[in-house]
Amino acid sequence: MSHDGSVTKLEEIPHKIAGVQTDAEVVVAVASGIANICPGIDIVRKDPKDAPFIYNTDHYAIIEHLTHHPEYTTFVRRAGVCDSIELRQAIDSWVWIIGPLREPSTHWSTEIPQFIKNAKYKS
Repeated sequence: MSHDGSVTKLEEIPHKIAGVQTDAEVVVAVASGIANICPGIDIVRKDPKDAPFIYNTDHYAIIEHLTHHPEYTTFVRRAGVCDSIELRQAIDSWVWIIGPLREPSTHWSTEIPQFIKNAKYKS
């Protein structure tokens, strides 16, 4: 991912979410960094059974510092654990991938979204 947050084509889908390839033909996968308003990974699949909206875009949000997330205290409460310095250090040692998020306005499309179509490989 580029430091400026621009959308970058991925050479391969991260292992943890690679199962998406079994659903349909993956056309392209891109990622954007934290400088982007909605950083994450977008995967476009071609799924003829959804015709005429054959391009399905799944967005996976990336959270680098979960303890800074506005809902962090809610997450801790729901998990039934006590917040502590050790918990925060452990949580912030991971990068969290959330999704897939399927927004009705962007999930089904007749073409690949422009921001993805215009993405370049990181140089």
